[in-house]
Amino acid sequence: MQSRPFTYQWMYYSDFVFSNEAWQAIKPSLTPQFNKFIGAEFAGALGLMLLGVLVIRILQRFLSNRELRLITVPVLLLYLWLGQWYMSDSQWPVEKTVNPVVAFSQSVIEAWQKPPLMSIVSPFNNDDFQRAGERSTPAPRPTTKPAVPIKNVVFFVMESTGARYMNYYRGEFNITPNLERYRPESASFENVYALTPSTNSTMLSLLCSTYSWPSYKSVFNVSPNAGLDCFGQTMKNRGNRTAFFSSAELAFGNASALLKEHGFDLQQDWRNRKHASHLFKSEWTNLYGSSDGDTVNSLIDWIGRDNLQAADPFFAVLWTIQAHYPYYMQGKIKPFTMDYNLNRYLTAVAETDYRR
Repeated sequence: MQSRPFTYQWMYYSDFVFSNEAWQAIKPSLTPQFNKFIGAEFAGALGLMLLGVLVIRILQRFLSNRELRLITVPVLLLYLWLGQWYMSDSQWPVEKTVNPVVAFSQSVIEAWQKPPLMSIVSPFNNDDFQRAGERSTPAPRPTTKPAVPIKNVVFFVMESTGARYMNYYRGEFNITPNLERYRPESASFENVYALTPSTNSTMLSLLCSTYSWPSYKSVFNVSPNAGLDCFGQTMKNRGNRTAFFSSAELAFGNASALLKEHGFDLQQDWRNRKHASHLFKSEWTNLYGSSDGDTVNSLIDWIGRDNLQAADPFFAVLWTIQAHYPYYMQGKIKPFTMDYNLNRYLTAVAETDYRR
């Protein structure tokens, strides 16, 4: 299933293998062929053990215990040498040959030790990890102000969209022409990265200006009511109505609980979205979703389709899904390259960018 030993980190992330996501990942592997393979492995191991006992019993009739030990030791050493030679010659990866019990025990010890990443010597000070007002050097401020004061904010996040494929960042495929239209009115950033490559960790960084712990642990599960200074709560305190619209499922990873505790009055995902024209499904139910176009329409309905300049200011987050694996599309795959999966991905991004 994983092609590597089971670790404490995997067990923790899967809620000690009791989460729905864990079982949804395990069940597809429990095929009749897999069950037959496990049965054959067990029967083979049992047969070898019985054969070994039988051989020892037979040898004991003809040899003394001392003679038996003198024969067993070189045979065992020869076996270990041949095994090591075979694995080296076959170039098997370590994760295939490591003892699973030893690997799990080591992962438990590592989980309670100081992460190596946090011990790296850095030439930078702590300013990057502090709030703007706490830094020793004041953060630079914009040199120009908008002609009209900003009243409403829509935070649009394109899930799993790599910068290297986008027009804005010199991508070779013309998949984001509508986003490109706003280049003259925008600010771009080159030194931006994901500290932890997962949606929930990125959500924490973008909305709460907080570095997620570089670990398998998640604040969404450990402490969803952490009382962080998040953008949603800040805007709500200023009198804005707030909402979070997701094309996917906000129950995954307990994201909904954190958003509720940090200023978002309305949360909507594919499960409670009315009038969705297109739903996506996969073998993992936590990756079900509605089309990004449907999510945009839900946002517009919430704002007020016929009154976009409503009296009450608003702050809304819209988080897409179509570019997330397995790359959801409404139309046909566009032939950007000779790679089928890359074409699926690029088509999904292009559909999200499509001007409706």
